Amino acid sequence: MSFNEDIIKIVTENGGAFCGFADFEYFGLTRAVSYGVKLSDFVLSQIEDAPTYTYFSHYRTANALLDRISILVGNYIEKNGYRYMPIPASQTVNGHDSYRGEISHKKAAYLAGLGHIGKNSLFIHENYGSKVRLGTVITDMPLETGKPKTDNICKNCTVCSQACPAFAIYGKCFDPENPDADLLDRKACSDYMKKAFGHIGRGSVCGICIKNCPHNRLSGKTLKNKE
Repeated sequence: MSFNEDIIKIVTENGGAFCGFADFEYFGLTRAVSYGVKLSDFVLSQIEDAPTYTYFSHYRTANALLDRISILVGNYIEKNGYRYMPIPASQTVNGHDSYRGEISHKKAAYLAGLGHIGKNSLFIHENYGSKVRLGTVITDMPLETGKPKTDNICKNCTVCSQACPAFAIYGKCFDPENPDADLLDRKACSDYMKKAFGHIGRGSVCGICIKNCPHNRLSGKTLKNKE
Protein backbone atom coordinates (compact mmCIF):
# COMPACT_ATOMS: atom_id res chain seq x y z
CA MET A 1 0.00 0.00 0.00
CA SER A 2 1.02 3.64 -0.42
CA PHE A 3 1.80 6.06 2.41
CA ASN A 4 -1.60 7.69 1.84
CA GLU A 5 -3.44 4.37 2.07
CA ASP A 6 -1.56 3.33 5.21
CA ILE A 7 -2.37 6.60 6.98
CA ILE A 8 -6.05 6.46 5.99
CA LYS A 9 -6.17 2.94 7.43
CA ILE A 10 -4.60 4.08 10.71
CA VAL A 11 -7.10 6.93 11.01
CA THR A 12 -10.21 4.92 10.19
CA GLU A 13 -9.25 1.88 12.26
CA ASN A 14 -8.76 4.07 15.32
CA GLY A 15 -12.01 6.00 15.33
CA GLY A 16 -11.57 8.58 12.58
CA ALA A 17 -14.40 9.15 10.11
CA PHE A 18 -12.39 10.64 7.25
CA CYS A 19 -8.86 11.58 6.19
CA GLY A 20 -7.23 13.66 3.47
CA PHE A 21 -3.94 15.28 2.51
CA ALA A 22 -2.95 18.83 1.60
CA ASP A 23 0.02 20.91 0.50
CA PHE A 24 0.88 22.89 3.63
CA GLU A 25 4.02 24.90 4.51
CA TYR A 26 5.17 24.82 8.13
CA PHE A 27 8.81 25.32 9.14
CA GLY A 28 10.15 23.21 6.31
CA LEU A 29 7.36 20.63 6.44
CA THR A 30 5.29 20.52 3.27
CA ARG A 31 2.25 18.28 3.79
CA ALA A 32 -0.73 18.16 6.11
CA VAL A 33 -2.62 15.04 7.10
CA SER A 34 -6.15 16.20 7.90
CA TYR A 35 -8.64 13.91 9.61
CA GLY A 36 -11.74 14.11 11.71
CA VAL A 37 -14.27 12.38 13.91
CA LYS A 38 -18.01 12.77 13.64
CA LEU A 39 -19.95 14.07 16.64
CA SER A 40 -23.11 12.41 17.93
CA ASP A 41 -26.32 13.50 16.22
CA PHE A 42 -28.26 12.93 19.42
CA VAL A 43 -25.87 14.91 21.64
CA LEU A 44 -26.03 17.86 19.25
CA SER A 45 -29.83 17.61 19.03
CA GLN A 46 -30.06 18.39 22.77
CA ILE A 47 -28.44 21.81 22.32
CA GLU A 48 -31.05 24.56 22.31
CA ASP A 49 -30.03 28.00 23.58
CA ALA A 50 -27.03 26.68 25.50
CA PRO A 51 -24.57 23.77 25.39
CA THR A 52 -25.26 20.74 27.54
CA TYR A 53 -22.94 19.07 30.03
CA THR A 54 -23.01 16.00 27.80
CA TYR A 55 -21.92 18.05 24.79
CA PHE A 56 -18.96 19.45 26.75
CA SER A 57 -17.88 15.95 27.74
CA HIS A 58 -18.40 14.67 24.19
CA TYR A 59 -16.34 17.58 22.83
CA ARG A 60 -13.43 16.82 25.17
CA THR A 61 -13.56 13.10 24.43
CA ALA A 62 -13.49 13.76 20.68
CA ASN A 63 -10.45 16.01 21.12
CA ALA A 64 -8.66 13.32 23.11
CA LEU A 65 -9.36 10.77 20.37
CA LEU A 66 -8.01 13.16 17.72
CA ASP A 67 -4.82 13.72 19.70
CA ARG A 68 -4.36 9.97 20.10
CA ILE A 69 -4.75 9.45 16.35
CA SER A 70 -2.16 12.16 15.69
CA ILE A 71 0.44 10.21 17.68
CA LEU A 72 -0.39 6.97 15.88
CA VAL A 73 -0.07 8.68 12.50
CA GLY A 74 3.12 10.41 13.64
CA ASN A 75 4.68 7.15 14.81
CA TYR A 76 4.03 5.66 11.38
CA ILE A 77 5.58 8.68 9.68
CA GLU A 78 8.75 8.58 11.82
CA LYS A 79 9.17 4.83 11.36
CA ASN A 80 9.31 5.50 7.64
CA GLY A 81 12.07 8.08 8.04
CA TYR A 82 10.13 11.35 7.94
CA ARG A 83 9.32 14.14 10.41
CA TYR A 84 5.97 15.10 11.86
CA MET A 85 4.36 17.79 13.98
CA PRO A 86 1.07 16.88 15.73
CA ILE A 87 -1.24 19.88 16.07
CA PRO A 88 -3.38 19.74 19.23
CA ALA A 89 -7.08 19.26 18.51
CA SER A 90 -8.08 22.15 20.77
CA GLN A 91 -5.46 24.63 21.86
CA THR A 92 -5.08 28.38 21.50
CA VAL A 93 -1.66 30.03 21.30
CA ASN A 94 -0.84 33.28 23.07
CA GLY A 95 0.42 36.01 20.78
CA HIS A 96 -1.09 38.65 18.54
CA ASP A 97 -4.32 36.65 18.44
CA SER A 98 -4.99 34.43 21.46
CA TYR A 99 -8.12 33.00 19.85
CA ARG A 100 -6.26 30.94 17.22
CA GLY A 101 -4.32 27.69 17.36
CA GLU A 102 -0.87 26.87 16.01
CA ILE A 103 -2.40 26.25 12.60
CA SER A 104 -5.99 26.17 11.35
CA HIS A 105 -7.39 22.63 11.27
CA LYS A 106 -10.25 23.72 9.04
CA LYS A 107 -7.86 25.35 6.56
CA ALA A 108 -5.89 22.09 6.29
CA ALA A 109 -9.12 20.12 5.80
CA TYR A 110 -10.32 22.61 3.19
CA LEU A 111 -7.02 22.46 1.28
CA ALA A 112 -7.21 18.65 1.37
CA GLY A 113 -10.51 18.81 -0.50
CA LEU A 114 -12.53 17.24 2.32
CA GLY A 115 -15.22 19.91 2.36
CA HIS A 116 -15.87 23.62 2.70
CA ILE A 117 -15.70 26.48 5.19
CA GLY A 118 -19.07 28.03 5.92
CA LYS A 119 -20.26 31.49 6.91
CA ASN A 120 -20.24 30.20 10.48
CA SER A 121 -16.44 29.80 10.18
CA LEU A 122 -16.90 26.07 10.71
CA PHE A 123 -15.50 23.36 8.50
CA ILE A 124 -18.37 21.66 6.69
CA HIS A 125 -17.56 18.12 5.62
CA GLU A 126 -19.02 16.92 2.35
CA ASN A 127 -20.87 14.07 4.11
CA TYR A 128 -21.15 15.03 7.80
CA GLY A 129 -21.75 18.77 7.64
CA SER A 130 -20.31 20.72 10.56
CA LYS A 131 -20.88 17.86 13.02
CA VAL A 132 -17.16 17.08 13.15
CA ARG A 133 -13.99 17.75 15.12
CA LEU A 134 -10.70 17.98 13.24
CA GLY A 135 -7.10 16.95 13.77
CA THR A 136 -3.95 17.70 11.78
CA VAL A 137 -0.45 16.29 11.48
CA ILE A 138 2.14 18.30 9.53
CA THR A 139 4.93 16.30 7.88
CA ASP A 140 7.55 16.13 5.16
CA MET A 141 6.40 12.69 4.01
CA PRO A 142 5.80 12.85 0.22
CA LEU A 143 2.04 12.34 0.23
CA GLU A 144 -0.32 12.76 -2.70
CA THR A 145 -2.59 15.73 -2.00
CA GLY A 146 -6.17 16.71 -2.76
CA LYS A 147 -7.60 19.88 -4.25
CA PRO A 148 -9.85 22.35 -2.39
CA LYS A 149 -13.50 22.72 -3.33
CA THR A 150 -14.11 26.36 -4.23
CA ASP A 151 -17.88 26.49 -4.80
CA ASN A 152 -20.03 28.66 -2.49
CA ILE A 153 -22.21 26.34 -0.41
CA CYS A 154 -23.77 28.94 1.91
CA LYS A 155 -24.99 31.39 -0.73
CA ASN A 156 -27.71 33.59 0.82
CA CYS A 157 -28.27 31.47 3.94
CA THR A 158 -28.26 33.45 7.21
CA VAL A 159 -29.35 30.74 9.66
CA CYS A 160 -26.09 30.65 11.61
CA SER A 161 -25.72 34.41 12.00
CA GLN A 162 -29.33 34.68 13.19
CA ALA A 163 -28.88 31.81 15.66
CA CYS A 164 -25.61 33.07 17.21
CA PRO A 165 -26.43 34.53 20.66
CA ALA A 166 -23.18 36.53 20.65
CA PHE A 167 -23.92 38.13 17.26
CA ALA A 168 -20.37 37.11 16.40
CA ILE A 169 -20.93 35.74 12.87
CA TYR A 170 -20.39 38.38 10.21
CA GLY A 171 -22.50 36.60 7.59
CA LYS A 172 -19.79 36.72 4.92
CA CYS A 173 -19.10 33.83 2.57
CA PHE A 174 -15.71 32.15 2.68
CA ASP A 175 -13.37 33.55 0.03
CA PRO A 176 -10.97 30.98 -1.51
CA GLU A 177 -8.77 33.89 -2.63
CA ASN A 178 -8.43 35.05 0.99
CA PRO A 179 -8.77 31.89 3.09
CA ASP A 180 -7.43 33.50 6.28
CA ALA A 181 -10.04 36.28 6.40
CA ASP A 182 -12.11 36.28 9.59
CA LEU A 183 -15.73 35.21 9.24
CA LEU A 184 -16.64 35.86 12.86
CA ASP A 185 -15.65 38.01 15.82
CA ARG A 186 -13.61 35.49 17.82
CA LYS A 187 -13.40 37.69 20.89
CA ALA A 188 -17.15 38.27 20.98
CA CYS A 189 -17.71 34.52 20.65
CA SER A 190 -15.25 33.69 23.45
CA ASP A 191 -16.45 36.44 25.77
CA TYR A 192 -20.09 35.38 25.40
CA MET A 193 -19.30 31.72 26.11
CA LYS A 194 -17.38 32.61 29.26
CA LYS A 195 -20.14 34.91 30.49
CA ALA A 196 -23.21 32.87 29.56
CA PHE A 197 -21.90 29.30 29.78
CA GLY A 198 -19.22 29.55 32.46
CA HIS A 199 -20.98 26.88 34.49
CA ILE A 200 -20.40 24.34 31.68
CA GLY A 201 -16.74 23.64 31.09
CA ARG A 202 -15.82 27.16 32.25
CA GLY A 203 -17.37 28.61 29.12
CA SER A 204 -15.21 26.79 26.59
CA VAL A 205 -18.00 25.40 24.39
CA CYS A 206 -21.24 26.53 22.79
CA GLY A 207 -22.32 24.44 19.78
CA ILE A 208 -25.35 26.54 18.80
CA CYS A 209 -23.99 27.34 15.33
CA ILE A 210 -23.23 23.65 14.76
CA LYS A 211 -26.71 22.59 15.88
CA ASN A 212 -28.41 25.09 13.57
CA CYS A 213 -26.31 24.67 10.41
CA PRO A 214 -28.69 23.56 7.59
CA HIS A 215 -26.00 21.32 6.11
CA ASN A 216 -26.35 19.04 9.11
CA ARG A 217 -29.79 18.02 7.87
CA LEU A 218 -27.98 16.22 5.06
CA SER A 219 -26.61 13.43 7.22
CA GLY A 220 -25.39 10.65 4.97
CA LYS A 221 -25.73 12.77 1.82
CA THR A 222 -23.25 14.93 -0.04
CA LEU A 223 -23.49 18.70 -0.14
CA LYS A 224 -23.72 18.71 -3.92
CA ASN A 225 -27.14 17.07 -3.61
CA LYS A 226 -28.48 20.03 -1.65
CA GLU A 227 -31.24 21.89 -3.46
